Order: sequence, then C-alpha cells, then structure tokens
Amino acid sequence: MLFTLLLLGTTCFLSAQVEKKVQAKIDQVIVYPIGAQLEYIADFQAQAGPMTLVIPNLLPNISQESIRVVSDPNFSIVNVQVSTDYLTENPKSDEIKQLKKQVEELTFKIEDEEIMIKVNRDKIDFLNQNKQLSGKNDPISPENFKQMNQIYGSNLEALTLDIQKRDRTVKKYREELDKLNNQLGTLTRIPSTPSGVLTLTIQAKANKSSKLSFSVYTHNASWYPSYDIKFVGFDKPLEITYYANILQQTQVDWEKVSILLSTAQPQLSAQIPTLYPYFLSFVTPQPMVVGGAIMSNKAASPRSKEEITFEFSQESFDEAIPETSGFSQMEIIKEYKVAARQTIPSSPKSMLISYGETKVDASFEYQAVPKLSEKVYLIAKIHDWKKAELASGVAKLFMENSYVGESRLNTGQYQDTLQLSFGVDHNVIVKRERVENYSEKTIIGSNRRENASYKITVRNNKSYPINIMIADQVPISKVGEISVDVVDLDGGKLDKERGRVEWNLNLNSNEMKVVTLKYTLKYPKDKQINHY
Repeated sequence: MLFTLLLLGTTCFLSAQVEKKVQAKIDQVIVYPIGAQLEYIADFQAQAGPMTLVIPNLLPNISQESIRVVSDPNFSIVNVQVSTDYLTENPKSDEIKQLKKQVEELTFKIEDEEIMIKVNRDKIDFLNQNKQLSGKNDPISPENFKQMNQIYGSNLEALTLDIQKRDRTVKKYREELDKLNNQLGTLTRIPSTPSGVLTLTIQAKANKSSKLSFSVYTHNASWYPSYDIKFVGFDKPLEITYYANILQQTQVDWEKVSILLSTAQPQLSAQIPTLYPYFLSFVTPQPMVVGGAIMSNKAASPRSKEEITFEFSQESFDEAIPETSGFSQMEIIKEYKVAARQTIPSSPKSMLISYGETKVDASFEYQAVPKLSEKVYLIAKIHDWKKAELASGVAKLFMENSYVGESRLNTGQYQDTLQLSFGVDHNVIVKRERVENYSEKTIIGSNRRENASYKITVRNNKSYPINIMIADQVPISKVGEISVDVVDLDGGKLDKERGRVEWNLNLNSNEMKVVTLKYTLKYPKDKQINHY
C-alpha cells in the first residue's frame, strides 16, 4: 500500500512538471587569445513548482564543465544537462528561401521580356512581308506609297527601339540572376550542423516573469591585436588606433553583441595549478628588421647586451600561445571593452574591429646604414610604450595620410624603448664613397698592409633641422694572423665587440656634413682575405 502511494505521488509530480521551450540570445562575448566565453540571456514566465526549460539553437559540442548558470531570486537550479540536436535545419535556411524567391521572380521577368522581344520581331517580319507584296500586281499611287512608307517606317523604328531596350533589360536581369545563383550555391553547400541544447530543471517559487543567464566556453574563437600608427609631425605625438582581429568559427553568428577583449588564458578546470620553479638564463636580443634594413636594438636597450628572460620547466607551458596572438604569459592581464555592439558571423575569415585610440609621445631621428643602402629611414622611439598597452603584433605605419608599410612589434624583448621605422625620406641624402688615394696595399716584410678609408656625406634638404644616426663598421678579426687597427673614426663611437661605428649628427636645413672612417689591415702576404 505504501509503495503504491509513493509511486502515485511520483507520477503526479512528473505529470505536474511543466516543460517550456525558451529562446536565449547572446548578449556578451568575452574573446580570449584562444577561445571565447559566450554569455546568454533569456526571459521566461516561471510557474510555481518544478519546471523544465529547454533552450535550443546553441553552439554545438558544448562542454558540460564550461557551463555557468545564474538564476534570479524566484527560482533555483536543480539540474543542468547538455545535449546535441542533429535535426536542426540549415542555419541559413531563411536566407536560402529568400534567395530562391528572388531567383524565381527574376526568371519570370526574363521570360516576360523575351516573349515581348519575340512578338516585336514577328511584327517586324510581318511589316517586311507586306512591304514586298504591296504593288506586285497592281501599281501603287504616289499618295498611297507615301502613306504606306510612313506607317512602315514609324512602326519599324518603334519596334526596333523597343527590342533594343528589352535586350538591355534582359542582360541586366541575367547578371543579377547569376549573382543570386552564385550566392545560393554557396549557402546550399553549407551543411546542416548540429546545435547545442541546454536543458535546465528548476524549482520556481511563484508565477512571475523571470530572467535566466548562462555562459558557455568555446575553443573555436580567438583574437590578436594590430595597430595603425600615424606620424603627424616632429613636434606632435604619434596617433595610435587599436584593432582586434577576431576569428570566430562557432557555427553560430554573434548578432549585435557586446564584445570584451581579454588577454587572459582561461582555465576550465577547477583544479588549482601547480607552482613550478623557474630558472633564469641569458638570451641575445634579435635586431629589428624594418623596410628591408636591419635596425640595431642597442640604442633602445640601455641594459647589458644580453637580456634576462624566464624559462619555465613545466610541461603545461609547452602549449604556448601562437606568435600571432601577441600576448605573453608573463604579461599583466588586460581587458578592453569595444564601445559599440558588433555583429560577427561565423566565418573562416577574421573580422577587424577598432577598440580604442590614443596618442603617445615619441622622439624622432633619421638612421642610415650607407654601406648596405643609401636610403635614410625616419625612426620613432617610443620610450613609455608600456603605458600605451602595446602587445606584440603587426603595426601599419602612416606618414600623415600616406601608408608607408608594416612593422612587426616585438614587445616580448622587454626593451625600455620601442623603435618604429616610418620608411624612407628622400629629402635626406647619404652617400658612401671609398677614398682611393688613401686606400692602398703595401708589402712590409712577410706581411701585406692594406689601408681603407671611406667618406660618408650627409645632406639635409628639408626645411627644418634634423638628427641623424649613421652606422658603419670596422671588420673584426677572428684569426691571430690578421690584425685590424682603427686609424680615424672622425667623432664616431666604436663598439669593439661588434665592430659597429655610429655617428650622431645634427644638420640644419640645407646643411651638408662629411665624416670619414679609416682603418688598416695587416695579414700574411701569401694569403687573401674577404675584405670588401
């Protein structure tokens, strides 16, 4: 008897439980360097007691552990289940139906025009046949001939012009029809993808309107930064526009959502990570390559020639962020709010969205390496680049409104100064020449002595004074039998370890300066060296 009552009670409970289908929409997306968190919201009418809420049309392959559900005070969450709906119609089905309707309408219009063209051509054939038959058996009076000619001429002209007009209309319709068919073909090739379904069992306190919010995480999205950096004058700061390159392939379009960009690396696991020891080591900073020229990082780094970096031992860090992400795991986590709501379709192509603008102070100088190229580059040095919150990435560079090229920002080297090249300035001229009357070879005993001298001429054709750094080099001997003696640097500074010589010159408008580099080589007379 007791068993029967319990079974009856359970049956009544299940039959009384209300199941309701609820449509949720994406309100905000937090995009990470790898992955994204989609935050949904939904409104529904709660009924007191147990309820089952079925929320369809979510992104497919939802991970159970990634779901976070938030209830309002009117109900509590009893159970959460995730399933997959494989019967979902093609997500573009409405668009396909609309395109098919447009194709049908255009096809009918083309048929109507082609029928009228055929009718007009039949009329012209009729007129031509009547013209030939008239007067074959009986002579035509001049008056009748004139009248018949007017009727024939006016009708033929009107019919011919109408055919021409309709031919052009048909051509236009066919071009539109081709575009619609191409788009239709693209959409019909998109397979029907499964969609996620979230089923919630709740216990509601009262019959009232309630709100539900939940979030899910997906790996099928990412973002990385890029920048537009504009030079607007030597006495003005650089203007920087920040862009997010967002890629999302979640199979669900993000329509009018709020976007929050994060540099964090999300962790779905509830397990606290293990803190491993880290070890210090030395690395040599790599030179910055801009516009085909190799620019030294030495001036940008007042520290030693070797930089300290961190080397982690744990295997969990082997899965590093791709270089395009621009974010290091040692950087402080930042979040950037995109001002306006965005619509980002699920696509294999990334979408570019601006998320901010700023101005940053910089110093400017010209740099040249005339031994390699007689081009002079304008270099901007950003000393407080960390305040501008720049991450590693690609920067498009502009001289006022002219695009000059791209530069790869490498903020991971932790330099105090970030250098950017704004390309070649043809109003500053540099020329390097060998001084022949000094450059000679002589033999002294068993050795050959070779003198080398180079003259570097710089001219400023701009209307204002400039600073320019000229770089050249003295060869370095790695063999004891070859010696290098520096004779004259003409005020230049020599880095003995690298053999690099730098001159920092100030030139007024239309001023020209000349610097000279002299050195002597000595080596066995029966051998040759690779001096050039």
